[in-house]
Amino acid sequence: MNADAYVTGRVQEALAHVGETDVQVTIDGARLVVTGNVAVDERRHAVLEVVREHADGLDVVDRVQVLAPAEPLADGQEAIS
Repeated sequence: MNADAYVTGRVQEALAHVGETDVQVTIDGARLVVTGNVAVDERRHAVLEVVREHADGLDVVDRVQVLAPAEPLADGQEAIS
């Protein structure tokens, strides 16, 4: 296993422990690039905190997107799943 695979694997495992499985990390030179989607901005901040804790000195590039909240339904309408 090369060093990049070790770092990305460790970060992915740490993210999985906090329940973020829709976030990916890759290494581009000396940068750890974080991509994916989270539900709210607080989760984005939590993801970046976890990533920085395990980045092994790499610069962290944030490309995580916060999903737009669903539009509220008009009175009397029900959501269909």
